Formats: sequence, structure tokens, C-alpha cells
Amino acid sequence: MPITSSAGFIENSSVLTSVKNDTDTKQLLEQAIRTTFEQVKFSRSDPSGVLTNKYFVRQDGDMCLVRGLADAYKRGAWLPQELRQSIKVIIGVQYNAVRDMATSDDNVYGASWLASLSSTSHAQNQVSAAQVVIYGIDPFENEVPPPPRKDCQLALLLDAPLGEWCSWL
Repeated sequence: MPITSSAGFIENSSVLTSVKNDTDTKQLLEQAIRTTFEQVKFSRSDPSGVLTNKYFVRQDGDMCLVRGLADAYKRGAWLPQELRQSIKVIIGVQYNAVRDMATSDDNVYGASWLASLSSTSHAQNQVSAAQVVIYGIDPFENEVPPPPRKDCQLALLLDAPLGEWCSWL
């Protein structure tokens, strides 16, 4: 199953699991997520961890997979902790890629999250980036950022991604 199809399957299965709440459906969702992670591991060409949507034969970011994983994370409190952590890491990487790589500080987002390639606004790219940012917040909403280092008082003023204060120093 292509990763984009897996994304839809994961999203729909997470809804079904929350409605049915039975063991078989939960196992199916967990297996779909694990299988997708294996596919991602072997098909991803970029070492940064940015997921690309190969369906479009470009290096576009895969908003559908982010949305599916975010829904599974939100509804799947019963998922094993290591799997939830893996989902969180993948979503965090995509969030940071959109935030840091998909734009040239001009609020115009490109379809590729590997580098800012677009200087003209396209609605699909903007919606894709916005969805990743929105879905990327939920897994981290209850986290408390680490305190800033003493040698980095400016950290309180910085807008560091996902609470990573002064990690760039």
C-alpha cells in the first residue's frame, strides 16, 4: 500500500477504533502504523526525516500522513508508549521542517519541506503547511519546555520550535 494510502487508512482506522473500541480494530491500527513506519524507513530518500509524498513524483511533504498519524496519536492513548513516541517524533520532524525549511521567511510555503523552493503563493501549498503546523501542535501541547540555560537569557524571547530553547548554541 502506498504511504499516502496508508495515511488515509491510519486516519480512518483511528476513528473506527475510537468508535468500536475492540481488540481486533486496535491491533489493525497498530499494525498499519508499524507497517507504514517500515515503508517510510525503506523508501525515504532524505536523511533529514522529512516524509515526502512519492505519489506526486516530487519531493512534496506528506501532509496526509502527518494528519493520519496525528489522529492516531490523539485517539490512541492505548497505543504502546514506544509507538506513540515514534509518532510524536515523526510529527515533530515534519512540523519543524515546515516551520524552518518550507519558507524563506516570507510566509509563502512551498510544497517541498526539504528546502524553500516557492516564492509564489499556491493555495494547496499553504493549506498543506498549515495542516502540518496545526496537527504538529497537538502531541506537544502538554509538554513543558525545558528551562533556558543560564548563558542564554535571550531564549525567553526566541520562538524556538517545540520548546527547544537555545539548542542551536
